[in-house]
Amino acid sequence: GKSAKLGWQMQDINPNGAAGNAANATAEKGRALVDEAGKQLAAMLQEVVRVPLGTLVD
Repeated sequence: GKSAKLGWQMQDINPNGAAGNAANATAEKGRALVDEAGKQLAAMLQEVVRVPLGTLVD
């Protein structure tokens, strides 16, 4: 199937350098977004730490 597009910089996703409608943004939504992103990053890092090093190197 098709995979999600990976963007390194916002310009990779949208030539204008932005996505979405900022008029709908609120500080509360921003905090919730950053909080969830932090939780997901922490979960991913915890998973990476559990991977035996031998599986990562030849």
